[in-house]
Amino acid sequence: MSLWTGARSREKEWLDRPEDLSPEDARALCRGLSRANLLPGGWRLSRRYLEPLILKAARRRNGSAVTLCDAGSRGADFAIRMARWAERQGISLQVLAVEADRQLAAVAREWTAEVPGVHVVEADARIILEAAARGGLRNTPALRANGDGIPAAASRFDVIFCGLMMHHYEPEEVAGWLRLFTAASTTGWVVQDLERSRLGQWAARAIAPLLSSHRYFRHDAALSFRRAYSEREWKRLARENAPGRCRVVRHRPWRIVVRGTGARHPARPPA
Repeated sequence: MSLWTGARSREKEWLDRPEDLSPEDARALCRGLSRANLLPGGWRLSRRYLEPLILKAARRRNGSAVTLCDAGSRGADFAIRMARWAERQGISLQVLAVEADRQLAAVAREWTAEVPGVHVVEADARIILEAAARGGLRNTPALRANGDGIPAAASRFDVIFCGLMMHHYEPEEVAGWLRLFTAASTTGWVVQDLERSRLGQWAARAIAPLLSSHRYFRHDAALSFRRAYSEREWKRLARENAPGRCRVVRHRPWRIVVRGTGARHPARPPA
C-alpha cells in the first residue's frame, strides 16, 4: 500500500506555466533533473526496461538502425546515456529527443551537440507520435521546422520512452498518451514516473535543495509527488487504454514503470 491516502493534486507545477523559462532557468532545471536521475529509481531503472526492447529491435533490424523516441526529453540527459550505451553494445541507435519547451529544447541541443545519433526536436511529442502512428515522419512540419530528424524515421519508432512526464497530465490526457505509445511503436514502450506518496513528498522536500537551488526545481519536486498517480490508478488507465498490451510494475519506494508492446501494423492515430 502507498503511504499516500489523499486525492491527486491538480495544482499546476511551475514548469507547466505558459510563460517561457529563461535560458538560465532552463539550464539550472536540467542540471537538477539530471542529478535526480542519478538517484535510485532514475535512469538506471528506466534502462533496465529499455535495454531488452532495444536489443530485441536490433535483432529484428539485423544491422540497420534502431529508432528510439524520448518523449518529453527535457535536457536529453537520458537520450545521451542510451546513445552511449548502444555505442558500447555495438548497436546502431538513432534517438529522437522531443521537448515542447523552447528553452529546454535549446539546452538539449547544447548538451547533445557532440553526441552521435541523438537528434533534438522542439515539438509536442503527441504531434510526432501521431505522425509515426500513421506510418511516417518525413513530412511532419515539426521536423521540417527544426531542420533535424532521424534518418531511419520513415515509419513508426521501434521503441518509445517517456520519463517523469505523465504526472503533468490529467487522466484523460494520460489515456491518450498510452494509446499513442502503442500505435506509434513496433517493439514496445516504457513509461517511468513517480508514485503518489507522503514518503516521496517528504523525501523530495529534503533532497531537492541538495540537487538544485533553483526555485522551479525546489517548488515542483514535492508537488510532483502529489500530482503523480497511484499503482491502482495506473492499472485502471492501462486496462482501459492498452488492454492486454502493457503491465504496471511498482518499484519501492516511489516509482512506477508501465511497459507495453507496440502495434504490429501501422494504424491511424487514436482519437
